[in-house]
Amino acid sequence: MKPYYLLLLAALPVHAEELPSLPLFTALCTASQAAGFAAEGGGLTPAALTPSTFTVRKIDPDLDRPKNFDERSPCNKSMTAADNDYSYATGCYVISTGKRKTFAFADGRECIERFKDGEIQAVYCDTLSFLPNGNFVKVPNAKDVEPLEIDAGLLKISVGKCSVVEMQKEGMKK
Repeated sequence: MKPYYLLLLAALPVHAEELPSLPLFTALCTASQAAGFAAEGGGLTPAALTPSTFTVRKIDPDLDRPKNFDERSPCNKSMTAADNDYSYATGCYVISTGKRKTFAFADGRECIERFKDGEIQAVYCDTLSFLPNGNFVKVPNAKDVEPLEIDAGLLKISVGKCSVVEMQKEGMKK
């Protein structure tokens, strides 16, 4: 999680009423389009990519945390805040790609949920922005791409849809 998101969230006033957050869920996300660039011959060339599928799960750090786990984990504390237009909550999410079926707490990352008038507007997780039952966009993380080492890998952007396949309980918890 980018530290400046957390600083922004921490700087917003906290309200006395409880703010919304998403319930625990699992969503299957499938890319409808993917584009990228590969390093070739000292430059970048368009790369043919196969759209991928991945799973996003919101987990409860209090229930899923193993014993003796480092208390400095990014998923240890949830925060809520609001400004004039939006309310925000943090949640612990695990993103699983490919055939991997496990959702380990150690792989959890703190993501920001943004609401307007109690309705979810977006969830932001590093390189992924999505709605649990809606569109997503996944991009390279700029801090992971070194300008002088661009030939080391593939730069990829993908877009598609996510669908909730499992939910702990109906509606949002308040």
